[in-house]
Amino acid sequence: YTCTFYYYTLLAIVHESTDFLMEVLRSNFTSSLPFIEDCLHKCDFVAVDTEFTGLAVSTVEEASLFDSMQERYTKVRKVAQNFIVCQIGLSAFIKDSATNKYVAHSFNFYVLPRHQDMRYSFQASNVDFLCTYKFDFNKLFYDGIPYVDSALNISTKTIEKGFSSVFNMLVELKKPLLGHNMFYDLLLMYEKFYEPLPVQYVDFKQQLHSLFPLIVDTKNVCLGLKKVEWMFSPILHYF
Repeated sequence: YTCTFYYYTLLAIVHESTDFLMEVLRSNFTSSLPFIEDCLHKCDFVAVDTEFTGLAVSTVEEASLFDSMQERYTKVRKVAQNFIVCQIGLSAFIKDSATNKYVAHSFNFYVLPRHQDMRYSFQASNVDFLCTYKFDFNKLFYDGIPYVDSALNISTKTIEKGFSSVFNMLVELKKPLLGHNMFYDLLLMYEKFYEPLPVQYVDFKQQLHSLFPLIVDTKNVCLGLKKVEWMFSPILHYF
């Protein structure tokens, strides 16, 4: 599965092992929810990854190295508005005091918005990518978990809210959130599970950190370590 690849990579880096991996669909969502909630309450941090159906609205909207933060945000905001999240993976890392290791409880959710008269957009290159990694489109369309944003959250039942109820749980618990190259993931989760994205990047940043006060992007961590290594490489042989 596409979303679980990141978690096994992360687990290999920290030299831990995973005890549990569950595929969560609409058919088993209600029965699985209490266990998911228990893991999220007990965990020290949560790793997250999403799969979605497009990366750019047009070639003009593709990311550029010359983009300002506001320009990049505006482009990715359009992606979040026009495409959908189709899969999301969560790993709740719970520390085992007996072994002094973290145990990962991983959940792989197929998600599909079903409210109102939804229309879905797919970018061919994203479909090819999903197919390459054996994404199951039958599970998505036949048994995908629905989700709604906060505007519809109040008036819908738990099974209709679907993954939105899990997202709300993450917001309520405010556990540290980990991911790799998370910018798209964060904008898509905000747009699809919370509320429409603000126009200004500074407003998004402020509101996002009110939802998740501690966010760790491992790509930025790796880049930071490379910078430190480069800065100190001339004197490392003295130690």
